Amino acid sequence: MFAGTLMGFSCPVLRLLKGTSSHYWLDGPLSATQEHAAVRIAELLHAAGYKPAAYEHVYVAGGAWDLPVLMPTFEPLKDCPDWFPVLGRSRYVFAALQQQPWTPAAHAAFPAVFQAAARALLLSARKLAQQAAPAESLGAQPMEECQSTDASGSSSGSSRLGTSCTGCRGMVEAAPARPSPSLGELPPELLLHVLALAAYPLTAWL
Repeated sequence: MFAGTLMGFSCPVLRLLKGTSSHYWLDGPLSATQEHAAVRIAELLHAAGYKPAAYEHVYVAGGAWDLPVLMPTFEPLKDCPDWFPVLGRSRYVFAALQQQPWTPAAHAAFPAVFQAAARALLLSARKLAQQAAPAESLGAQPMEECQSTDASGSSSGSSRLGTSCTGCRGMVEAAPARPSPSLGELPPELLLHVLALAAYPLTAWL
């Protein structure tokens, strides 16, 4: 195996990584169309369960003029990472193969379009939460006792709002239903979970 060359790999994952790296050296960074196609291939390989291969008892030569050396275990990505330089925008190919979960700490490693969308979502949620806070404080009123009267005008005694008082019960029944929770009412951990699910596939953001 001439492991430093594209044809030296039988693993489709390694061939894809080596191919995108070689393209950078020969023709410069990938174009948007080329990058999208390569990342899509990486996503399909990941979905099919492909992983970077590890070889056992294999002869490895760094170049055409080097003598092959027998290696009991050879993991190209681990043993020779310089054969797969992550240059230009081709880093998204490797990211699509790994599919590491999105976290706030790893946010900068994701496409710029996704970063902008995530920022917009979080800022919108924050603004809606700030707008909802005053309304909630005004709407929380305690239930008060009232005096209900019958047709003769005599008092029938005190009651809790909405229980035996006909007038109050009518007011309660006529009150509008509470609307569904808005974006601003979602807990932060749920918003972060939504962003983690939306981060993939990467091709949606390229």
